[in-house]
Order: sequence, then structure tokens, then C-alpha cells
Amino acid sequence: MNSAPNSARKLQRILAALLVVVSLLCSVSTDALASSLVKARVEAEYSNVYQGASTDSALLRKAPQGSMMTIGLTKGDWCYVKYDGTVGYVLKNTLTTDLASDTEGEYAPAPETTPAPTPTVQPTAQPTVQPTKQPQAGVETVTVEATKLYKKPSLEAEFYGNIPANKKVVCLLVNSQWACIEAAGYTGYVPKTAIQLNSDIPVDTPIEPEVPAAPSETEIPESDTKLICYVKGDVYLYPICDTASQPVAALKQGDKILVSAVKNGWAKLCATDGTAGYIPADYVSKNAIAPAVKPVLADWFESNIQEIFGRGTTATVVDVLTGKSFTVRRKGGINHADMETVSKEDTATMLSLYGGVESWDRRAIWVVIDGVYYAASMNGKGHGEETGLDNGLEGHFCIHFLNSRTHGTDNVCPLHQACVKQAYLAKP
Repeated sequence: MNSAPNSARKLQRILAALLVVVSLLCSVSTDALASSLVKARVEAEYSNVYQGASTDSALLRKAPQGSMMTIGLTKGDWCYVKYDGTVGYVLKNTLTTDLASDTEGEYAPAPETTPAPTPTVQPTAQPTVQPTKQPQAGVETVTVEATKLYKKPSLEAEFYGNIPANKKVVCLLVNSQWACIEAAGYTGYVPKTAIQLNSDIPVDTPIEPEVPAAPSETEIPESDTKLICYVKGDVYLYPICDTASQPVAALKQGDKILVSAVKNGWAKLCATDGTAGYIPADYVSKNAIAPAVKPVLADWFESNIQEIFGRGTTATVVDVLTGKSFTVRRKGGINHADMETVSKEDTATMLSLYGGVESWDRRAIWVVIDGVYYAASMNGKGHGEETGLDNGLEGHFCIHFLNSRTHGTDNVCPLHQACVKQAYLAKP
């Protein structure tokens, strides 16, 4: 019968206790609340700001190394923080400060207001040069020129991708050379000259740039005097130091070029026709380079190869796979060339391609006549009539060119033709 009055009295006691707690909370000043907040700096390369106290929670921001944030509460491995207008949770081990031990109760948002910074004493003397527009930390800005978004503040660092001109980005940190920005969901670095703020407030937040490597012996300082060099291999000429850009010309191995500077792995040059641009420095040689050899695909019946490689003509055979070479002489042949080695040494070199024994196996070769490389195929089996030449090979072996035929069946041999095409596609 007394349960209702007892319940009412219990409720009254709870309400009274709550009134006491509220009154105590109201007596705490905002200054005391603000002074309990902790400032921390990101120690790791990045500190992820999550929506909840779990790495499975939604990722809100990426705070780069050196960023400052305000810690409201800590519990276990997590801190509830405010970073550049974003509130969320970060892992405590990514921050540098002596954090307080676990706090009681649930997490609560950090206050929107933080203590005002201590004013600094302004110099009395006015600067001789007025500050220009500088990137300001945490402010939306635009790129004034196309640039790469680097993973580290260095032109030699890896990069996430290209940022076009007039692209809206968010500037996080700056120093005299670099700006740390957010763009397309990535946080990285761009040269400070590549972005421009709609603000006159100069900011100089420290970023530790990588120390540039000392120039190598191959580097050439910028100069009006151009050095005559040569191209080591086929390469495109780019308008900027970026292989993703649209080439302005194609250079060939052996081309003469006029180099005005080599730096950071790129050579600035002019081609002989006056086209200017950049190529990777690895393609530049101060010594003359012979033009690239292009194999000739000569049809045995439709071209003049039978005249060039007439009976009694001496030529050099170069094996495509090994680069070994030996001297041969054309003995005869109608549907293809019947060949003999010139000496025992040449025979030994030829047989070494087959493990030291004669073989009918086909091999891709180049037949070199007067410096021209003709795509061809050979076997390594001596057969047919003996000529009496003291070369260590009984009879002759065969060399086939494009569309040549066998003597026995008068058919095109697909194995020989496959080797001819292999020689044509290979680079001597």
C-alpha cells in the first residue's frame, strides 16, 4: 500500500541530487573548462580523424605530420579532438604530448571555443618589402598553375597525381617553399608558387622539406651556352618534365641535341630543328652515338636480296638470342641460300649455338652485308655435296629469308618464317 508514496519520495531525492550537480557545474567557469584542454602535435606521418572511436568508423580527415589539434577527452587508445574545424577521434599514439589518463563517462564533443593565443610583440620597423599573397593554413584556395601533388616536400618524391590549374584545394600548412594541401581526397605537397589565396594574410607555418641531394657529375647548370650531346635511344621530347604530358617531338638514337641544363633527372634541350623540350637525363650522352640499326625484311623473290647476297658473297651471321657472330659465304641455292662457314673457328661458333652439335633446329639471325642487317633464319646441320673446304663442316647449311622455300618440297617453312619475323622485330 505504501509503494506509491515511497516511489514518489525516491524520485524527489534523485531530482534533488541532480539539482546539486547542475549547480556545481554552473559554478565552473569557462576559463577553467578551456584550461583543461590539451594541445597536441601529430607525430606520425598522418593522423586519421575518424567519426567514431574505431578504425572501422568513417574517415573524416587526414592530419599530416606536424599538425596541431585540441584534445577534449581521452579514453583508452583514443582521443576526442578538434582539428581545423573537424571534430572526431584519433589514435593517441599518433600524437606527441603527455595525455591525461582515462576520463570517466562517455565521450563528449570538444568546445567550439579555444583559448585566445598570446599576442606576439610586433616589430617597430616596417619591412622594406611588402608581403605578397601567401597560402594560408586551413583556407580554401586555387592552383594558379598545373602541378603534381607530391607525397613529400621534394621534387624527387613520389606523387599522387597531377592537379590542373584553377583547381580548388585546401591549404593546411606552408613554409617558404612548400604548401601542404588537400585535393581530391589526398593530402600532399605542392610548390608554394603553384597556389594562390584570396587573402593578404602572410603565413609561414614550418614544414620540414627534404634536403636536396647534391648535384651529380652528370648535372649541368642552366646556361646560354648549349652543349652538343647525343640521344642514347629512341625517346619522346616533352614540353615539361613529365612523361604524362603530350610529347612535342620524337627523337631517335644517335640524334644530335643541344643541351642547356641537366637537373633532377631531366635534360633541357633543343633538337636540331629548333624544337625545345625535356627528356630523361639517362638518354643523354656527351659522346657520339651510332644511329639505331633497323633490320630489313627482304623478300627472297620480290626484293633484290639475291643480287645483294649473290653466290660467293661473304657475310656475317649474328645470332639474335646470343649476339654471337661468325663469317659465312653463299655457296648457291635457288629457293633459299645454301651456305658454308669460312673456317673451322666459324663452324665452332655456329655449332656452339646448338650445344656443340649439328642440328636442324631453326634460329633467328641477322645476315649483315655492308653494314645492313637483314632478317633471316638458319639451321645448323651440314648436308648435301661436300665442297672440299677445310672448315670442319661437311656439306652446307641453309639460310632462309622472307617467303623463301625449301628445295625438297618447294614449300614455305613456317618455322623458318617465324624466326625471320623474330629477327625483324628484334633490335640489334
